[in-house]
Amino acid sequence: MRYTDNSPPPDTLLTCRIFVRPIHEEISNYSDGIRYIHLKESHGIYSIGVFVFPPDAVIPLHNHPGMTVLSRVLYGSVQVKSFDIIPPDVKIRSSRTNTNSIKSSAPTGLIRRLFLGVRNFQPPGVSRMKSSNTMPLHILNVHENRTQMLRSPDISELYPNKGNVHEITAGPNGAAVLDVLVPPYDVEDDRDCSFYEKSMHPAWRKEEGRMKGHLTQIEQPECFQCLAGQYKDLGDQDSDDDDQP
Repeated sequence: MRYTDNSPPPDTLLTCRIFVRPIHEEISNYSDGIRYIHLKESHGIYSIGVFVFPPDAVIPLHNHPGMTVLSRVLYGSVQVKSFDIIPPDVKIRSSRTNTNSIKSSAPTGLIRRLFLGVRNFQPPGVSRMKSSNTMPLHILNVHENRTQMLRSPDISELYPNKGNVHEITAGPNGAAVLDVLVPPYDVEDDRDCSFYEKSMHPAWRKEEGRMKGHLTQIEQPECFQCLAGQYKDLGDQDSDDDDQP
């Protein structure tokens, strides 16, 4: 559904009397999934980009190892479920090498695992992630935070331990979220993106007013689709054109 400037949906932002409307359908090449517009990256220092969500789209539970991330909702709303990592942040139960490690350089370095394993997309210069039984099992000991509802122009942040693992769900009218990552994801510097789910064994328990438990690393969920895209003169121009079938 498209919206006009004269009749914005409830979640759009009114700033300086200008309505910011959903742009997902205007990103090339069009796709139903979440789109990522890459803006800027300084290798090993920071990266900046915009995630554009269609209505009710979800980025599954994932981490940001050793990173600080500042996010601003540009329009719409998102629900954020997050967890604080209790140091030591990772307990490795297998010493086997992760054969799914991805090596690439900026600017495609920002895309990395978030964009791998999805259907019909392979960033230039990056190998497609393959399902493997050799992935080490990582367990995170965490505290669960209260679920947040963020609406434009709300700002949120996460740190190496605080709120570092989170899941983002867009509202009924979609959303766009500007992300600044310091430093960016970098497999060669042990900052790969991993996905998690809540582990029910042992059972979660309340500790000092918050629930405490464990998250278990999983393969990237098959239902998650996120593609690089371009909006006007912003984003990677060649990411979709060369890789779509």
